Parts: sequence; C-alpha cells; structure tokens
Amino acid sequence: MKGTGIPVALVAATLALVSGNALASKLTYLSCTIPGENGGRNFDFTLDEANSTVSFYVKEANATNTEKAVFGPETITWTNNDKYFSFMRTISRVDLSFTEEGDVAGVKSKHVGTCQLKTPKARKF
Repeated sequence: MKGTGIPVALVAATLALVSGNALASKLTYLSCTIPGENGGRNFDFTLDEANSTVSFYVKEANATNTEKAVFGPETITWTNNDKYFSFMRTISRVDLSFTEEGDVAGVKSKHVGTCQLKTPKARKF
C-alpha cells in the first residue's frame, strides 16, 4: 500500500487468505433421529469440515463425543472402533439421511434415520 511500505499484493493475498479461512471454518449443525422404541435415538451433530471432525451429543445417553471424519462430496463418514464394538456412521449430504452400522460383541446392526439442518440458539458466552 502506498506510503506504508507494505506491497499491495501482500495485502490482497492476506485478505484472500483470511476470508477463505473464515468461510472454511463455518460449522454445520444437524439434528438427526433414528426411529425406534421410546422415540428412537436423537443426535445433535456439529460438522467441522475445516478440521475434519464431527462432534455429537446423544440425548438419550447424555453423552458427547468428537471424532475424525472423512468429508466427501456426497457423504461424511466416521468410525469408532474398540475392543468390544465398532461403529461406522454416515451422513448423506444429498438427502440428509443418517446411517449407523454397528457390531457389538459380534451382533451386527444397521439403523437409518433422517436429519434436519439446525440453527443454534444465540449464546450469551
């Protein structure tokens, strides 16, 4: 910029990087339900594509978790494996379906639910 000693190209590149990072760090919120007994299971997801993570709250278990995920053009997929269980969860970016495939102590299951985009309430802090 004239008179500051900072090249105009550097300022433009910095502004592009900052605005690009602001867009990339946008979070997406979903509320998903897998039908079942007693109202099924309800999940609140926070999708952070910039950091390749999915955070979720399972209302019925009063539990939260954050896991690494693969953000593809049509799906978001993540797995959780343990000595006693494994889960693969997928959210469709096309139709907002949510699929959970599990294997708990050799008992396999597959559940499919639906999601809705959610706008979080304004926070005070």
